[in-house]
Amino acid sequence: MADSPLPTQKLPFAEIRLNCLLMTLAGLIKRTLIPAQPIDCHSATEFDMSFLKVFVASACMFLILSVAHSQEVQNHALADTEVSYTYQDGGAVTLTVSGGKLGYLWTAGPFEGTEVRDLDYYSKRLGESLYFVSWHDPDNKNFVTLIFDFDQMIEYGTALIGYETDMEVTLFDEARIDSVRRL
Repeated sequence: MADSPLPTQKLPFAEIRLNCLLMTLAGLIKRTLIPAQPIDCHSATEFDMSFLKVFVASACMFLILSVAHSQEVQNHALADTEVSYTYQDGGAVTLTVSGGKLGYLWTAGPFEGTEVRDLDYYSKRLGESLYFVSWHDPDNKNFVTLIFDFDQMIEYGTALIGYETDMEVTLFDEARIDSVRRL
C-alpha cells in the first residue's frame, strides 16, 4: 500500500514568519553545537558566509515584519507614493503605494515586465526621510522588506523569494533610488 501524502494546510502569515525564524535558529544551533565533518577551509568559509547571510536576512525580516505588524496605525506612511529604484545588476523597479495597496513593476533587468498589484503591505516612518515597507506576496511566494533612505537616495532590501519552491533564494541588497513622487 502506497503512503498517502501528508495533509497540507495554509499557515497564517505570522506563523510562517515564526516557522522561518525557528528553522533558521535551529540550523544555527545544530551547526554550532554538533561538530561537522572536517571540510576544507575554502568550502567552510563559503558555507559560513552563505549561512550567515540567510540567518541575518531571516532574522531582520522577522523582526521588521513583526514591528510593522504591531504598528498597523502607521501602516500608510508611504501612502500615495511612487518610488523607482535600480539595483547594481541593472534590475529596476517602480513601486507604487496607493489606495491602501502596494504594487510593483520591474522596468528593466531579468524580471522586466513582471508586475504585481493589490498587495497588502506594512510601512512605517522611521525618521525624517527614512521609511520601511514590507509585504508578503503569497501567489509568487515572496516576503520582501525594504528600507528607503530618501536623504541618501538608497534602498536597502532583504527578501525571501520563491519560498517552498526549487527556486528559493534569499536576497540582501541595496539599490539607487532614481525618483520619488507623491501621487
